[in-house]
Formats: sequence, structure tokens, C-alpha cells
Amino acid sequence: MMEVGHMEFTRRDTKIMKGIAICLMICHHTFTFADRLHGVGYVSLFSVFGYPFATFFGHFSRVCLYIFTLLGGYGTYVSAKKNGDLTALTGRHLVSLYTTYWKVFAICVPLYFLAGLGPAEHPVQDVIYSFLGMRFSFCEEWWFVVPYALLTITFPFMQRVIDRKNASPFADFALILLINAFIYYILPKLCELPVFAPLAASMLWDLSYATLTVLPSYLVGCVLAKYGLLSAVKRELAGRPVWVLAAIAVFGATVYIHTYNWVQYDFINAALVVVCALIVLPLKIARPAAWVLEKLGEESTYMWLLHTVLAYHLAQRLVFLPKYSILIFIWLVALCYAGAKLIRLFYAALGRIYARLFRAAAEV
Repeated sequence: MMEVGHMEFTRRDTKIMKGIAICLMICHHTFTFADRLHGVGYVSLFSVFGYPFATFFGHFSRVCLYIFTLLGGYGTYVSAKKNGDLTALTGRHLVSLYTTYWKVFAICVPLYFLAGLGPAEHPVQDVIYSFLGMRFSFCEEWWFVVPYALLTITFPFMQRVIDRKNASPFADFALILLINAFIYYILPKLCELPVFAPLAASMLWDLSYATLTVLPSYLVGCVLAKYGLLSAVKRELAGRPVWVLAAIAVFGATVYIHTYNWVQYDFINAALVVVCALIVLPLKIARPAAWVLEKLGEESTYMWLLHTVLAYHLAQRLVFLPKYSILIFIWLVALCYAGAKLIRLFYAALGRIYARLFRAAAEV
């Protein structure tokens, strides 16, 4: 039976989808990059197509990045339609992004140096560039900060494209497919030409191309928001037995097809994961899972910034202590969630101390 509730795509649904995305991200980075593991390992309970299941599913789980950007495009488009002031909206999003990033940065980077993991050459330069999100000397998975900021800054232009005259869902998705093909198939060939060699070797290009690779999923989020397609899926399909079975089948097919180098189309895979989850999770039997995912989604940004700091650098032996992949996954999710809560408590305490000192100084 289906849980009775609001049949629009709500903020709670967004949190749940972010919870799914952060779980996939943790799975991806924990079980896919064997070269990042030193003196530790894991046991997968079974294999699929000759691969440990944790590794097999971990490769698919890279779709997490595109789920996050899809949700970012969706939320930004909805907010823009409600508020209208794009300058203020962009400012709020950038402040929120960098404030969260800097809070984690201020805690983790000193720990890197205390553990002897800081860069040996040009440490001050590396700290400055990493602080701005333009270098990833401390944690490579922080690379997404600048691309997301650039997507936010360029949203007004994207909105004009999405809201152009005579637009339609079919035309919009066809345009996104063409943009994706240009980014993945044509642009790399152009960059091989000698005239573009200096640009292709620059940090500016690295950041720009990283942004372009997630642009299609951001645009898909905008289109889904414009036409209310996720709300329509939830109203018409969610919790219906036939569609639940279809969603499970589509999800399984998406995971399987992804094995055959469909990474260039992860913006489609991300949309399919969101739609499938939206159909299945309103079932009453899925209520506990939805609640857990909602809570994880609330802390997904902190968990993104923390998970590889723990798994690759500062606490790898602790993270892989449970030995079995499913237990390692649950343990790391719990560690990241606890770390996110502790960071919130730490800065809340600092805020209270600052407020007291400010009041005391004002009274003098």
C-alpha cells in the first residue's frame, strides 16, 4: 500500500533524493578506487559478471554526481520562479555553498598537516588555491565546488534558454542531447588541435570542462521543474504496483547498461534513478528507508565533503575495520553523518561564544 501524503515533488522528496545520491557517492568512492586503498581491503558477499558486487555497483554509483546536479538545477529553477530576483538567489546559493565548504576546510586542513599529509612544496599556495576551490591538494573530491558555483552563476542564461519562445519538453530534451554530444564527442576533438593546445593544458580549461560535463544534468533538472514532470510522476505513478515493478526493472536495466560504457549518458541515468525512486519510495513498506534517506539528505553536503577525507586520508583503517563491504558502507555513512552533526554543533557553539563576546564588548 502507498503512504498517503502530498502528491507534489516537495522539499522532502529533494532531501530523500539527496540521501540516495550521497549513499551512491560513498559507495562509489569506497569500493571503486583500489589504488586509493593502502593496507586495507574489503570482502564483497557475492559477485556479478565476475566482479565483486560492491565494485560492480560502485562503478554505477558515479551517477550520484549527476543526481546532485539535476536536483540543483531543479531547485534553482523553482526558486527563481518563486522569487524572481536572480541576483539575490545566486548570491544566497554561492554563500551557502562556500560557507559549508569553508567550515569543513577549516577543520580538515589543519588535521592534514598534523597528520603529516599536507603538501610538502608550496603549502601556502596550495592552501589558498584549495580554499578558493581551484586546487584539490587535500581532497580530490572537493573538485565539484567551482563547477557548481559556475552553474549557479550562469543559471540566468540557462533560464532564458529553457524559457525561450515555442519551447516544449521534447525540444528541450533533444537540445540537451545535442549539447551533451558536443561536450563529450566534439569538444575533446577540437581541443586536440594545435591551436587549442595552450587552452587545453590550462587549469581554466580543466574547471570549465568539469563544469560542462555536468551541465546536461543541471539542464534536465531545470526542464523537469519547468514542466512539473516529477510531480506528475508522483501523482500518476507512485506506489502503483505495476509501475513499482516497472521502476525496479528499469533501475536494474540502468545499472546493467551502465556497465557497457554509458557514462557519457549519466545525466539520463540520474533522471531514471530519481524517477524510479519516486515511484517506489511512497510505498508504506519503504517508509523507514525514506525517513533514513531524508535525514542523510539533510546532511548530504557535509557528508560529501567528509567521506573521502575519512576513507582515503585521515581514518582509512578505521573506515575499513568492519571488513565486509556492506558493513563498511553502513559504518562510513554513520561516521559521515555523525561528523556532519558534530560540525554543526561545533560552529553553533562558536556562534554562541561570539555572540556573548560581542554583547560583552558592546556593554563596556
